[in-house]
Amino acid sequence: MISYAVGNTLEFGGYSWLILQNYGDHVLVISADVLEERHAYHSEFEFDDDDVEAGEIEGDVTWERCTLRKWLNEKFFSTFTQMEQEKILLANLKNFGNPVYGTDGGNDTYDRIFMLCIDDVERYLTEEQRSVSDWWWLRSPGDGEMAAVVTSSGTILTDGLEQQEECGVRPVFFLKII
Repeated sequence: MISYAVGNTLEFGGYSWLILQNYGDHVLVISADVLEERHAYHSEFEFDDDDVEAGEIEGDVTWERCTLRKWLNEKFFSTFTQMEQEKILLANLKNFGNPVYGTDGGNDTYDRIFMLCIDDVERYLTEEQRSVSDWWWLRSPGDGEMAAVVTSSGTILTDGLEQQEECGVRPVFFLKII
């Protein structure tokens, strides 16, 4: 029998997931390790012609408009079976600004798969649980045109990395368990 206690891991969709919070009928999970080692937070090269025409690569890039969000909710989400996809719940995310630099976090979003924000990392993960094989993106903005990251040693870099840099990805989602 699977134990859905906070801190336990579970297998889902061919990956191991760490349980961050149990809500009774669903759990919040993060990949136990980096699943995609080299991915930009935002890359204009990942957009197709329709996106360019819609103006999606102009202006400040927040979580709402970054290509990592699009990749997670389209390509990565599609790697799950239809039955697995039905267990991944749609989340209403509050995209807070950077607590150190005051950089705007942008509009709230609805996502099935997402990244943690700075506050979530501090709330849910010990430094040991943050420490994985590579640096990994957060959805929080960094300083200016950067995005916040967690280093492989578990340190949160609130100033972040340039959004076109390649960094690891630890997807997060709400999983229906009942």
